[in-house]
Amino acid sequence: MPTTSFVSSRAVLNIRIASLFWVLFNMLVPMSSMGFIGYFLFFTDFCWLGIGLLLGSGILEHTMSIRLPYLHRILFSTATTLSWIVTIVFWVLLGGAIAQQDGFLNKVLIIAPHTLNFVFSQAELWLTRHKLEWSDFVWPILAQTLYTLYAMIMNGLGYPYVYPFLRDMMAKGDLGEIVFAILLSIVSQAVFFAINKQFIRLRDQWAKPKQQ
Repeated sequence: MPTTSFVSSRAVLNIRIASLFWVLFNMLVPMSSMGFIGYFLFFTDFCWLGIGLLLGSGILEHTMSIRLPYLHRILFSTATTLSWIVTIVFWVLLGGAIAQQDGFLNKVLIIAPHTLNFVFSQAELWLTRHKLEWSDFVWPILAQTLYTLYAMIMNGLGYPYVYPFLRDMMAKGDLGEIVFAILLSIVSQAVFFAINKQFIRLRDQWAKPKQQ
């Protein structure tokens, strides 16, 4: 497993295992009360699953020599791009939801995925030798499209939109506003994708590759 000279491949494996344990804990506890469908109505939790799959595929590649280059490439490009949106949108627009949670554990379960989503994906970027090409930009766009379709289908089946801005936009049905939101999403993802590519360039300048 190619890694950077910042840490050894064994350290990367241990980081992935510890991170995956937290991801699973932070999925299963809320899911036990919200249910499977209700849990994935939240875009954060949809992306959190992607982080878990990214970590899991990396662990399999390391421990069982199972090569999953295409799957890992899809998950890496998606996680490193969408984690920016998850973190920024929550802390700018939705951070007040923390105060509404009762109990320390509930607050942690809200804060963690909206922060560690970004931390875990950036750890994958800086500690491994994964690359990003502009052809990979299709994957985060597709992932967000799948989430939106899922939310719309579930809304048609009686489940509410969990985000106020999405609920208000869909209720008004203003085509111009919807198109603007879609374009804004694509442009913002392109910006974050470009930032990640710049991070990778800096990573490759600062750290020499290290092989297990």
